[in-house]
Amino acid sequence: MENSTKEQGGGGGSGGPTEFLVKIYQMVDDPYTDNIVSWSQSNNSFIIKDPDEFATNLLSKYFRHNNFSNFVCQLNTYGFHKIKHDQWEFANEYFLKDQYYLLGNIQGKQTVHNHALGEVERLAFEEEIEKLENEKASIELDISSFKQYLPAKKLHVDNLVQRLEALEYRLNNLKNSFETVLQNPKFVEKMNKKLSSFFR
Repeated sequence: MENSTKEQGGGGGSGGPTEFLVKIYQMVDDPYTDNIVSWSQSNNSFIIKDPDEFATNLLSKYFRHNNFSNFVCQLNTYGFHKIKHDQWEFANEYFLKDQYYLLGNIQGKQTVHNHALGEVERLAFEEEIEKLENEKASIELDISSFKQYLPAKKLHVDNLVQRLEALEYRLNNLKNSFETVLQNPKFVEKMNKKLSSFFR
């Protein structure tokens, strides 16, 4: 599987795709794990069908950890977007089935700002972001469950959707604030090295 993926191309960017992107492509493109993660029917996104199994078996195999939340955060840094509330489906315009050569066009965020961010503040930001991400996932599961009982539960579902939209607004604002207080190139370089070693 790994050899066939590498033979498809070196990537559209100057240095080719990162190891993180290559491993995601390998996971999604592997037909033997389609019951856990696979391409969508449109072939322009991928669906994690069983997050628990994905974290336990695939993340631990490819990245030597099983933290699903960290994996989702890393996807966000590469411009992937969750496109449905009721399932874990992610898309990036350059992440397409049978078009491995486009992976090199996907770039991670390298934002540099002049505002200082202490270790305590950074940890507080990350803790709050993780808390909101978990709350968001919980609401999405509730919405998916209550859809089975429509229209009797329609009002409750509408309330959940409103809560989810408000939560996403808060989460996006928090992430933007987090980015605007990143310290300096040395701090960013240090964090990137930590992320790279974590997902290697």
